[in-house]
Amino acid sequence: MKRLVSQLECLVFALGWCLTPTSRVPAQSALRFTLPSGPFAVGFRSVDQYDYSRTFVGPNDQDGQPRTGEHARPIQTSIWYPAAADARAARMRYAEYLELQAAPGSLPAHDSAGRRAAMRRLSHAFAPADTLRLQRELDATTHAVRDAPPAPGTFPVIVYGPSLNAPSFENAQLMEYLASYGYIVLASPSLGAQGKQTADAPGLESEARDMEFLIGYARNVPGADVGRLAVMGFSWGGMADVLVACRNPGVSALVSLDGSIAYFYHRLFTSMPFGDPARFTVPALFLKQRPPNAQMRANLGPDTTFDFFNDIHDSDAYVVNLVTLAHQNFGEWFDRLQQKTGPAFVADTAVQSAGYERIALYTRQFLDGYLRQSAAGRAFLARSAAENGFPANEVVIERKPAVHSAVARP
Repeated sequence: MKRLVSQLECLVFALGWCLTPTSRVPAQSALRFTLPSGPFAVGFRSVDQYDYSRTFVGPNDQDGQPRTGEHARPIQTSIWYPAAADARAARMRYAEYLELQAAPGSLPAHDSAGRRAAMRRLSHAFAPADTLRLQRELDATTHAVRDAPPAPGTFPVIVYGPSLNAPSFENAQLMEYLASYGYIVLASPSLGAQGKQTADAPGLESEARDMEFLIGYARNVPGADVGRLAVMGFSWGGMADVLVACRNPGVSALVSLDGSIAYFYHRLFTSMPFGDPARFTVPALFLKQRPPNAQMRANLGPDTTFDFFNDIHDSDAYVVNLVTLAHQNFGEWFDRLQQKTGPAFVADTAVQSAGYERIALYTRQFLDGYLRQSAAGRAFLARSAAENGFPANEVVIERKPAVHSAVARP
């Protein structure tokens, strides 16, 4: 394993020198995404900013000396948006997203040394045996145009929370897809209160507050209609978004990508301030992985069943069980870069690709149905999996209409 990681480090170190567009034929990701794009070109920009209402590091360094530099919490902000880009405009390579990785407490360094450091962090996160595949993924062309001019008009807003310690771009393919259909998506990395993200109450609160910071920042984004606001998250972010929805009446819809709300509801969520299902009154889509095996059931303890879904009553709620997928398959960067099958990951690229398209399609139809009041989106959600063209044994749907949709939050 050490030799494999060393080889990978050598590859990504070399690639770190050449993370600019080249004249080579564009590579294609192993994750095949064949859903048609929407009517808009996709723009992407990254904003380095700080939340000055919070500190990220203490006043002294590890030697007890006064710390120099910025103490505020860094918020590397990724924004995907409908663009007015020319069809001939150069699209980003996937490696340009990976350049945005930074050590906890810092913002990306936009120079060759910073790019090499980002690639080294990648080598420690993933150790695929197929280094040629890694190079192909880094070279793969995305749908996004860097800093493209925004399309005219106003668009619904989605604020996204990543999985534990994951970067803002972990689901870039999904963000690009939504932006092409007229959504503005904002995301920042998953960071703990003072360092790496932690699976506890301070960690959950830190991610929820980062999402709330982005909700406030969205008012400064051209074309953003914060009156039509959804929160979305994967894994840890898929519980932070529930907490945000419980305490922010401006949220109009929620999407949880195999969110930890299903696995930490009794063990953590209900102990949080505002962690009360009676406060949850927004339409919600919960996309979930295959049924838990015996080991997962033993680990989950009181969260063996999805009791949060059972306990909410003032929300139109949907659970879409994607039976062929494991937990990490709900994050695009895992599908692209991780290659070893395990309890939390299915490595078969055909299964990944089909499942990821189902994630994207159900997410868009749900958002269309509830942020745009689209009859077609609502009809899609009301149909069976087979009626929508999916095998009934691979997509299993549960629906729960709101009982008291007009009841105000406590």
